[in-house]
Amino acid sequence: MKLSASARRIISYGVSRLKDEEALAAWSRWQKRHPDGELPTDIVAIAARSIAILESEILGAIATKKYAEEMEGDILNDLGYVRAIESDLRKERMQQIAS
Repeated sequence: MKLSASARRIISYGVSRLKDEEALAAWSRWQKRHPDGELPTDIVAIAARSIAILESEILGAIATKKYAEEMEGDILNDLGYVRAIESDLRKERMQQIAS
């Protein structure tokens, strides 16, 4: 699986939200060494954790309406994109397990 530049940016933001220095260091090393975006198993796990954090934050914002009303469309689009990345990561994990 290869990540798009925008998916990498979103995951990078999510990784920074993990508050896990080891995960942040591993993600940073991987990004520098693998510009092609191929994901090893440990990086898929870090990316999945980061996406779960972002999904939770977005759902929390939706539930509490912590955004300007005119931003609702953007928030829902972000949620859809985060869920698409999550789905791709889940598929990648399953393929790695099957290999």
